Amino acid sequence: MLLQTGKPFLGLGDGGAALFHQFDLFIGYGQTWASSNNNVYAVAPTTVFWNQPYVIEMNREKPLVALYPRPLRELGVYIPETVKTVTPIAREENDAQHYPVVFETRGGIGYILWGYNAGPTQMTEDGRHLVVNLAEVLK
Repeated sequence: MLLQTGKPFLGLGDGGAALFHQFDLFIGYGQTWASSNNNVYAVAPTTVFWNQPYVIEMNREKPLVALYPRPLRELGVYIPETVKTVTPIAREENDAQHYPVVFETRGGIGYILWGYNAGPTQMTEDGRHLVVNLAEVLK
């Protein structure tokens, strides 16, 4: 029923991954692993995800961003090779093939998995800004 709305979704943590699994999206629960992480590498720091409406400042040569003040459980989507409908946004600090923040399109609709269960009150300012940027992409 939800899929038939034609609306984009920003899925958070386990619930978002489970919903996307029900939608049969690549970024669903079956494609994830659980890890402990708070820092991510921006996959493409010059993209809209990291720059609109908020510019998230980072070293462009080592684009490491703290989304939370300390490590916590997160889900990283396993992407060992390019998937046509999937755009990795943020990569785990210690694993080059797992991405806790990922965008997928299907039928012109956008879906973003934010692989953390902790909400904005527990995020860093950069984490909150990234969530706002992601929501803007889905508008």
